[in-house]
Amino acid sequence: MGIATKEVRELAVKAYLSGKGTLETVSRMFECHTSTLKRWLREYKEENRLEPRRRGHMAAAFSPQEREQLAAFLEEHPDVTLEQVREQFEKTCSLVTVHNTIRALGFSYKKNRYARLSKSGRM
Repeated sequence: MGIATKEVRELAVKAYLSGKGTLETVSRMFECHTSTLKRWLREYKEENRLEPRRRGHMAAAFSPQEREQLAAFLEEHPDVTLEQVREQFEKTCSLVTVHNTIRALGFSYKKNRYARLSKSGRM
């Protein structure tokens, strides 16, 4: 079963509160788990709310406008580090988020931090 609508939650809570059955019988009638019905009852009593909570993820760290600015910035500064990008745009997100945003823009970001060994140096 997916997310129960406000109407289904309302019917289930009213059925239980009016004494139509126990938690187990009412939850079976509405095809939900007893812990789900308990949560609906608690939310109804404490918050007087039966609507499903809003679901989703956090807002993107970079807005569409900032993504355009980021693409232009990367074109101008191809050797910039992830930390420098984060500082430039004054973000508090993780470096992984910056990396994923750069990849989503179609850039392959690879910083070579190690110098090549000299062939004429020590052996």
